[in-house]
Amino acid sequence: MAWGREIDIEVSLGRLGTFLLLAAVALVALSPGSQARAGTPEAQAVVVESAATAPMDRFYLTVGTHDGRDADTACAVGYHMAALWEIMDVSNARYDRSLGYQMPAGDSGEGPPSGVYGWVRTGGAPSVGAVPGNGNCALWSQSYTGQWGSVAALQTAWTGGGLGWVVGTRDCSIARRVWCVQNAGLLYLPLILGNS
Repeated sequence: MAWGREIDIEVSLGRLGTFLLLAAVALVALSPGSQARAGTPEAQAVVVESAATAPMDRFYLTVGTHDGRDADTACAVGYHMAALWEIMDVSNARYDRSLGYQMPAGDSGEGPPSGVYGWVRTGGAPSVGAVPGNGNCALWSQSYTGQWGSVAALQTAWTGGGLGWVVGTRDCSIARRVWCVQNAGLLYLPLILGNS
């Protein structure tokens, strides 16, 4: 049997995507007729980090403050300014205390501080409006008084079922902390095509 070319494919996956990929690989490996002869390219093992052992997504609130024009460049290497949607459910994420703000004499444990607002991306079009989820300092390019960007903080009061985020807008000229989230992990798999 003559073998053709090798193609490398780079795929960006989250935890769910990694789990689904591992499940698909396991199904193919266990299916009838998938047994390859030793020494052939089909027999080469592909090692992929399992979803159970993969590092959890990390996020943090910057220690330093930044006005609206600098918010999208505030995060450390390997992180980016978070859209609220990326950090909405923090129960499956880990707060990066080595980079993140910690409330002085606070009760954070290993988690994030509550009641501290930080700039967040909206996922919307450029806007300087004073509507939470709309204002984004014109895509984080403006820091003028009277222009608005969206902010979010974890709730401090847990009454009335409130165990999530509180949102608002703040003037783009005022320096605030920034919510950052870890970049998506890349999964690198070689794909070997063969001629039969």
